Amino acid sequence: MEKAQVKVQILIPLYNAVELIDDTMQSIWNQNFDSNNIYIVAMDFGSTDGTYEKLLSYDSFHLGIYQCDKDITPYCMVSETAKIARFTFPGGEFCYYMVLMPGDVIYPNYLSKMAQIMYRYREYNVSVVMSEVDIKKENGSVIHRANLYETERVIDGKKEYMEYVLKGYQHNILCFGGMLAVGNNRTYSEMNERIWWNKSRIINFERNAIYIPERLGCIKERYYEDELQEILLRWESLILFRRSYEAKFGRKLEEGVLVTPESNLAYYAVWRSFLMAEKEKAEQSKSCFLIAGAIYPDIKSAQIYKWMEKLVLLHDDNCYDLIKNFFLRDNRA
Repeated sequence: MEKAQVKVQILIPLYNAVELIDDTMQSIWNQNFDSNNIYIVAMDFGSTDGTYEKLLSYDSFHLGIYQCDKDITPYCMVSETAKIARFTFPGGEFCYYMVLMPGDVIYPNYLSKMAQIMYRYREYNVSVVMSEVDIKKENGSVIHRANLYETERVIDGKKEYMEYVLKGYQHNILCFGGMLAVGNNRTYSEMNERIWWNKSRIINFERNAIYIPERLGCIKERYYEDELQEILLRWESLILFRRSYEAKFGRKLEEGVLVTPESNLAYYAVWRSFLMAEKEKAEQSKSCFLIAGAIYPDIKSAQIYKWMEKLVLLHDDNCYDLIKNFFLRDNRA
């Protein structure tokens, strides 16, 4: 594969995003990358705020605009958009994929960097390239969470998967690579979350992932309509994964493979509890906090759990800054 042959489809599911879509589109068009090798698949899911009309106003090469009149939930938007994209570039050539949500932006060197990485590691059976990002909060501020690793590296799907799992439960990345969405009825923002259960499907214990510590984009902080339901769905996914493994291989998963995801999910629940507390959604915050202890009881001895107990159950906000700094560091020590 030569560098000039790298082609990219960018999937953008949209619903009532007229105020956000322009930043995303402009960031794609401002890439220092051959525009002939970029194709945007933008699918609108019944917007009522002028999003579809905004898309039609763009005079852009290689922009496919689609409407979906099905009653689609956020869990199916990415997968439904991916059905349009298929697995090839218009014309039939092989291409790579990424998912952006309205308001997400990629910095000008993103696609050229991805092309270089895919070419450099072409012998490694690479499934996905993961890069760090800046995170834009609802109030417009931009935060920088701790990196997953300090240097560029290959994550071996067989040998290093557990180390990858251990590295984090919390923040977002950008994913670039193979078709990540077909058959995965996942919530639209989950495609770029740095969470073990999604990436395990991508890495699949067999293929390699490439990690880049550079911040190559800025994506919006994600929130869910029902945070507790999201956690329960992920817990269910963990249980199904475990049962499927046992049915396929006739043996239980190694202890570390069992414990680490449950630990990660519990910390994830505590983190979401904190985000809900920040948004003054007390009931959702409490529900997320309590489920963490059920998923992984050992978390109750962790300092972050004790701080959150004071904040969520005792309404003592003296620990607020300590909790905030903890999650910015993405550090359990």
